Amino acid sequence: MKMSKILAGLLAMALLLAPAVPIVKAQQPGSGPLPGVTYWWFQLRDERNQPISAPGICFVYTAGSDTLATIYTDQTLATAAANPVTAAPLFQSSGNSCAFYTPSTTTSVDVIAWTKRGRSRLSSYTPGGSAVHLVVIDQQMTQKIIQIPYSVQAPSSGISYVNSGVTIPKGFVVTDVYVQVTNAGSGNNIHLSAGILEKHAGGFIALGSVQPADNSFGGMNVTTLGWSAVLPQLTTTGLQATQPYCISGFHVGALLATGTTPGTCATSTHSGTYLKTPFVGNGTAKTVVYHVGSGTTPGTFQLSPAQATAAGYFYLVGQEIGNDF
Repeated sequence: MKMSKILAGLLAMALLLAPAVPIVKAQQPGSGPLPGVTYWWFQLRDERNQPISAPGICFVYTAGSDTLATIYTDQTLATAAANPVTAAPLFQSSGNSCAFYTPSTTTSVDVIAWTKRGRSRLSSYTPGGSAVHLVVIDQQMTQKIIQIPYSVQAPSSGISYVNSGVTIPKGFVVTDVYVQVTNAGSGNNIHLSAGILEKHAGGFIALGSVQPADNSFGGMNVTTLGWSAVLPQLTTTGLQATQPYCISGFHVGALLATGTTPGTCATSTHSGTYLKTPFVGNGTAKTVVYHVGSGTTPGTFQLSPAQATAAGYFYLVGQEIGNDF
């Protein structure tokens, strides 16, 4: 018994004299935003719940409206962030996320996230109600929308059009084109045309006065804010009694339509013809180009500063029937 007491005492003394072992804590995230500031973030994932690493952008709107919200890059709200936000990894090997700050008075936003293979929308997104911080983009669906921004820029070297940097996938069928004007600039003669560089540079959006292909350097007037479809131009003015309408021109280009105007609407016996002809990507003719100018002459980029603010997006809508990207 005496020996056991001696051993117990020696053990206690050894523990007291042993050097202290530091306690290692897991690294904690940085401190939250300042009072009165909300930090928003969400990760882009596909329908299999896998992080998406492909390039993506996120449009942040004031909830319930089409107005882009004012967002910030830092918690002091000193620097306004670009909107749309370019998706980027928040953590290593985590895929892409969109993140931004707002005043705490902003309690919800609408978000549209885009990647080249899909689109998703979050309506009335709230920090508390969306704690999972995810937006799921279905990339396996065959219905696709390709969004391409346009603005007044100098043309690429050797061509009269700006290279958008977007290519049409092999086996992608383009059926329709839509235009969204976000900045009309100033003036009434700003036009947008677009097409495929290797095949027809005005083949998607053009200005044909006789048929879709007759003037590849014209285009749609983009001086009115909002959305519009790229369609034939129709008139109901000065027609004969047998005509319900008359095709007076074409905004849709030769890659998506064929047809003719009837000549002079007031004297023609027919209304003109129009037939949609979807464009199928073949992997070779694929580079999307566009032109914004103040007239119909190729290379006309000498716009006034007010006109040069003209900007927006055009959207190629179709089906992905191939297996190439």
